[in-house]
Amino acid sequence: MLAYYMTSDGSNETHDFVKPGGGEWRNGEHLLISEGTFAGLAKHPSYKAKKKADEISYAWDRLIDQFSNNILAGTSVHVFGEDPNAAEAEQALRTLALEPRVQRRLLGESLIHAMRRAEELAQDRFVRVALPGPHSADRKVAYVLLILAYPKIELKGGYEQYRKVRTNMLHAYCLFTLSENRQLERAIGLGLDASPKVTGRKGGSEDMLALEVHEWTPGIEAQVKELREKFDVMDPKRVVKSAVSTDEYPAPASPTKRDTKRLPNEAEVANRRTKKLLREQDRARREKQKKTTR
Repeated sequence: MLAYYMTSDGSNETHDFVKPGGGEWRNGEHLLISEGTFAGLAKHPSYKAKKKADEISYAWDRLIDQFSNNILAGTSVHVFGEDPNAAEAEQALRTLALEPRVQRRLLGESLIHAMRRAEELAQDRFVRVALPGPHSADRKVAYVLLILAYPKIELKGGYEQYRKVRTNMLHAYCLFTLSENRQLERAIGLGLDASPKVTGRKGGSEDMLALEVHEWTPGIEAQVKELREKFDVMDPKRVVKSAVSTDEYPAPASPTKRDTKRLPNEAEVANRRTKKLLREQDRARREKQKKTTR
């Protein structure tokens, strides 16, 4: 059943138990899945390539776990003097968790690349904005990743003062992202410490916030301008924007003898069906992406 589900797309291009030949299911109709369907999928080079490509997505999973622990521990930080809102934090966490595996792959890659890039450049501040793409759970949501180094001088308020500044700065970047992309409805901000190789400090923390602007009033427009100047969010050297895409089933590497070994008859039939469905899915996604970018 899992193999049939993963190789079938519904009308909204999400996996589903689609009726063979198309159309709506009727009461009393049944689905017959050939024996060896999953064996065919598991042995298919494209499926193996997918599982390998999914490994980087686990970085996004770990981030969700970490923020879940922060919410449960009540370690959220105030934003511009306002008390932390558990409901808003939960809303942001749900947005992260709704992302499908393919999009988590892209977001996980963006996260790891940003951490490595910030470390390589040894910058005190590095920002990456991930705009929604064809695999996003919600095409109205963008992610803002801020990596901020603890200053070289010791702050009067210590580490808590640093976290408050980081969270306020994250809020400014989220607001600016929404201002520059008015088609978006929500920006999720993720704030992280810079690498110990940059700061020389051990340990760290994470902050998260969700920001929505339902109406661009003159007051909010003025706030955007003020925060943009205060935190210098216009500096292109600090901000990387991306809107990337990928295939759920990437092209596999050249097959080995094990890959090309003849399968039993039932599995061979299932394998051919799986290959056809996977290619049709990727072709349909690419065609739809071309139409939306015109």
